[in-house]
Amino acid sequence: PRLRTLRHMKLGPGARSQCANAVSALLSSPLHGCQCRRGMKREKNCLSIYWSLH
Repeated sequence: PRLRTLRHMKLGPGARSQCANAVSALLSSPLHGCQCRRGMKREKNCLSIYWSLH
Protein backbone atom coordinates (compact mmCIF):
# COMPACT_ATOMS: atom_id res chain seq x y z
CA PRO A 1 0.00 0.00 0.00
CA ARG A 2 2.81 2.47 0.72
CA LEU A 3 4.43 1.98 -2.69
CA ARG A 4 1.06 2.44 -4.31
CA THR A 5 0.78 5.76 -2.46
CA LEU A 6 3.84 7.13 -4.25
CA ARG A 7 2.78 5.83 -7.65
CA HIS A 8 -0.64 7.48 -7.41
CA MET A 9 0.39 10.90 -6.14
CA LYS A 10 -1.78 13.68 -7.49
CA LEU A 11 -0.71 17.20 -8.29
CA GLY A 12 -2.29 20.02 -6.37
CA PRO A 13 -1.94 22.36 -3.43
CA GLY A 14 -1.11 19.67 -0.87
CA ALA A 15 0.88 17.37 -3.17
CA ARG A 16 4.30 18.28 -1.80
CA SER A 17 3.40 17.52 1.82
CA GLN A 18 1.58 14.31 0.85
CA CYS A 19 4.63 13.08 -1.07
CA ALA A 20 6.95 14.03 1.78
CA ASN A 21 4.75 12.10 4.23
CA ALA A 22 4.70 9.05 1.94
CA VAL A 23 8.49 9.13 1.52
CA SER A 24 9.09 9.42 5.26
CA ALA A 25 6.72 6.48 5.85
CA LEU A 26 8.65 4.40 3.31
CA LEU A 27 12.02 5.30 4.77
CA SER A 28 10.90 4.22 8.23
CA SER A 29 9.52 0.90 6.96
CA PRO A 30 11.37 -2.43 6.96
CA LEU A 31 11.49 -2.21 3.14
CA HIS A 32 14.15 0.48 3.41
CA GLY A 33 16.70 -2.05 4.60
CA CYS A 34 15.87 -4.80 2.09
CA GLN A 35 18.61 -6.22 -0.10
CA CYS A 36 18.32 -7.86 -3.50
CA ARG A 37 20.56 -10.72 -4.54
CA ARG A 38 21.58 -11.50 -8.11
CA GLY A 39 19.67 -14.48 -9.48
CA MET A 40 16.98 -14.43 -6.82
CA LYS A 41 13.52 -15.55 -7.91
CA ARG A 42 11.97 -12.08 -7.94
CA GLU A 43 15.10 -10.03 -8.58
CA LYS A 44 13.41 -7.63 -11.01
CA ASN A 45 10.59 -6.87 -8.57
CA CYS A 46 13.05 -6.49 -5.69
CA LEU A 47 15.18 -4.03 -7.68
CA SER A 48 12.09 -2.06 -8.68
CA ILE A 49 11.14 -1.65 -5.03
CA TYR A 50 14.72 -0.84 -4.05
CA TRP A 51 15.12 1.93 -6.64
CA SER A 52 11.73 3.43 -5.82
CA LEU A 53 13.02 3.89 -2.25
CA HIS A 54 16.54 5.11 -3.05
